[in-house]
Amino acid sequence: MSRTKNIIIRVLVFIALSILLSFRFPAVCPALDVTLSWNASSGATGYNIYYDSNYSASGPPYNGTGALEGVSPVNAGNVTLFTLHDLSENGYRFSLTAYNAYGESGYSAQIVLPPSQSSQYSLSVRVSGAGSVTPAGGSYTPGTTVRITATPASGWVFSGWSGDLNSSTNPARIVMDRNKSVTAVFTQLPILYSLSVSITGQGRVIPTGGNYSEDAPVQLTATPASGWVFRGWSGDLNASTNPATIVMDTNKSVTAVFTRLPTLYSLTVSIVGQGSVRPSGGNYSRDAPVQLTATPASGWAFSGWSGDIGGSSNPARITMDSNKSVLAAFRQESPRINVFSATPGSIGQGESTTLVWDMSRGISASIDNGVGSVNPVRGSQEVTPLSTTTYTLAVTNAAGSDTRTATVRVGSEIAEVIPHDGAGIQDRSRISNDTSFAIRIIDPQGINIGNSASIRFRISDGVSVYRRSLRSNAVVTVTKLLDEDDSHVTDLWVAYHRAGETALGNYPFNSVINIEVDIYGNNGQTIQASYEFKTETEKKHNSAKLSSPTTSPLAPTDVKIIDVVGYDASGVQVIRGTTKGASIVYDTSGPITPVFGPSKELPPLRIKGIKVVGRPINMQPPTVFGTPTTLFIPCPRYADVSNLAVFRLNGKEWVLACDSKGNVLPGGDGWMVPGSRVNHNEGAPSTIEIKVYNTSGARAGVIR
Repeated sequence: MSRTKNIIIRVLVFIALSILLSFRFPAVCPALDVTLSWNASSGATGYNIYYDSNYSASGPPYNGTGALEGVSPVNAGNVTLFTLHDLSENGYRFSLTAYNAYGESGYSAQIVLPPSQSSQYSLSVRVSGAGSVTPAGGSYTPGTTVRITATPASGWVFSGWSGDLNSSTNPARIVMDRNKSVTAVFTQLPILYSLSVSITGQGRVIPTGGNYSEDAPVQLTATPASGWVFRGWSGDLNASTNPATIVMDTNKSVTAVFTRLPTLYSLTVSIVGQGSVRPSGGNYSRDAPVQLTATPASGWAFSGWSGDIGGSSNPARITMDSNKSVLAAFRQESPRINVFSATPGSIGQGESTTLVWDMSRGISASIDNGVGSVNPVRGSQEVTPLSTTTYTLAVTNAAGSDTRTATVRVGSEIAEVIPHDGAGIQDRSRISNDTSFAIRIIDPQGINIGNSASIRFRISDGVSVYRRSLRSNAVVTVTKLLDEDDSHVTDLWVAYHRAGETALGNYPFNSVINIEVDIYGNNGQTIQASYEFKTETEKKHNSAKLSSPTTSPLAPTDVKIIDVVGYDASGVQVIRGTTKGASIVYDTSGPITPVFGPSKELPPLRIKGIKVVGRPINMQPPTVFGTPTTLFIPCPRYADVSNLAVFRLNGKEWVLACDSKGNVLPGGDGWMVPGSRVNHNEGAPSTIEIKVYNTSGARAGVIR
């Protein structure tokens, strides 16, 4: 065994390999003979020649084919010179081993025969479609990589290569390891035709024109402007259908023809039940607003409109943009409470007041809080509550029921403050730095607001301390909640408007505002109280501005402005977002202009048995109005809002302010003007209109 190893080692060390080439040219392709020679190895009895056409590799395996003497390895016998015949000119690599009876040596050093320089492969290039290829073909040395680039002609696009190159890459590369043929495929771009659209009259067309592929169908839709009607197409489209389709087989020009609607439209009014409608019909100018008022007969109630008006708003408005037909429906009435009040409404401790009522069509009636059953037509009842009490009168008949409340206030008190005590300090309320502050005072013996010293404020804003009284009537305002003489006001809001202080400007950001108030009543009693709140930071102020809803002023011709009587009105409406449709109409002579703040500032309304409607609206800044402000609460997805209640955020929590019939409930006392509710069932969205004394959060809800 040791002898065998010695032979193998000597073969590995001493083999020397050389190559002699001779070329022959058979009929098919060039070939060559390769003669290999080497030094004899001691102890060898023969030699194996290994070859492979992968001339760029290094080391085994050697899997060559093509030699006349056979596939790799070729047994050369015990010689030192051997010729392999008919090898191609594409290049080879060779290695030699020696063997004897004890085994075979390892491989000798590798000898590489590169491709013959005289061997060339041809590249044939063809074109399908319109375009060119660079280079356009030629002959290349074996192994050469050729970069070919396709350039389409105008109106054509390169699609890809075929033949010996299957690719869409451009430029592409091809290796010349044999004769090759490549085709560049070009595709013609689609033909485009132009469509020109013009208009006669007033309206619009979609699309307005453009360029389209050959034979493409284009649908044209004509939309007339208000007061106009579409009559037909002319030009390259002769039709009256709308939408209409035109096929683009050439450049086309189309005209949409609109004509003005007739000047007058007829209004027809019909009635179901017993009642009347004014006006009862007639002819009106195009786009004229007509207000319809339904008046039920005695014992009947107005139910609602149908036809070209929906809902139960009364009066209702209709715009005469076409012939209109309206049906007014009346039904037999449910009972109604005409009057329910407490006289006087405010009393001292131990005093009595009288509940007085008057009702129509009642069968049975009762008053809570220990009063019990009462006459269902009219009557009175003396009561002596120990503390402020709200009495509810309920009356029923076969058609339905009605309720109304009356509140008896006992003793002098500050019933409410705005902003609420501790706002921004004990909670996360954002109080704007242009806020007003206000207190609601209830004093059964009355306050003489003609005496400027009857109400005084001491104000500390963290920078300065100053005093204001009713004498400062430019910035201190009084809002009476009852129709009373100024010398004896029993229920009122007194507000101070810092924004009106030109010299002081708004409150500083992030400051605690402390208010002390002294109230001198007609009976000589003095009420003293204090409370405080904290203004917003500048960062919260800027964030609130960015996240407030998108609004726009109400046009002077808007029905909400036109309906206002008694003061110079202006208004703002939300035009985008989740509170779209909300509006505020206010007296422009007031010291504060109300705006809409971000809804996300308000806490969720979560009261058992209540389903909320839409998103809450956030009236800002905190203030009390000298003239009640009109608020329109949007009710999306509710065509009829007559069954919805109104909720108010009193600064700390949501409370029920108004029931579906418009009755002001304890939660809305001092905030909502009694009898001010109007339902607007126009849709998109429908709204509830109420008048309010001060800013707050508000939203509608369903009481289940």
